[in-house]
Amino acid sequence: MSRLPLLLFIFFNLSAYQLFASDQTEQAYVRTKIAWCVNEEHRENGLWQRCRSDDCEYKVRHEWDLIRDVCKISVKEGWREADNWTMIISDPNRNAETDHPSGNYFFYIQKMHFGEETRYSISWNGNDAGEPEYSHAQWNLGEDYTYSKHPTKDIHTIKGHESEIIINFECSLVKYPEPEALDIGAYFEDCQNNWDMKFKMTELIKLHDARIRQLMEEKIQSIEEDYSDPEVTHHRDNIIQHAVKAQEAWKAYATARANEVFSTYCGGSGAGVGYGWEYVELQRKRISELKTQYK
Repeated sequence: MSRLPLLLFIFFNLSAYQLFASDQTEQAYVRTKIAWCVNEEHRENGLWQRCRSDDCEYKVRHEWDLIRDVCKISVKEGWREADNWTMIISDPNRNAETDHPSGNYFFYIQKMHFGEETRYSISWNGNDAGEPEYSHAQWNLGEDYTYSKHPTKDIHTIKGHESEIIINFECSLVKYPEPEALDIGAYFEDCQNNWDMKFKMTELIKLHDARIRQLMEEKIQSIEEDYSDPEVTHHRDNIIQHAVKAQEAWKAYATARANEVFSTYCGGSGAGVGYGWEYVELQRKRISELKTQYK
């Protein structure tokens, strides 16, 4: 059996698992931090209960953000003005053909309006260890989270009890279909310090990552079309495998080169920004290559 399906799964799997028919699919840069009560006394028959109390002991199960990437967002049309809505956030690496993926998350975010009361809930496909075990959002973490929206930008935040999900529609290929042409300085105009710039730089890296995944998908689709003739299909898998290997080799080089730049700051506060700037420049060169290469 060809190793092609496995290689494609490892590399870019852009398809998100669709759990219900939605009117539209959007895209946003998403950061998620998830925590839940680990007090054993708050369990019933071994299962965690959704009740809150003063003696709840919350623990963030991942030191860094669980997801920090440009994700597909499944929603109903007009959700921003609706009294009730459901949003599905899909990890960009989620496999559409596997019931129990390894390392790929998705979340249900819901707004529920009951008379004078509005509730916000978070459900996800994680298990008690924080691993993405399930093919459905079987764990409702609670229905008492708070919601806020940036006063001028399309950025939404759901948080509470040490969990936080930020959905930033300002950072996506929908808004910036060619991020390689984006003025980096203008993108940083709201930054006040190196810390702000570091977070913005992470957004840019992930935005360019999404663009590279998009171009790689187009390249592989083009190869499949060009080698669809039965007389040459035996070459197709080999060509695609080498295309994927070339991308993996580029990523290894880009990471090593950015780390080299990082080291020259000798621990200075600008090291993270220096790393990111170099990486984005290399991403832009790679995007230029993919746009002009045979596809």
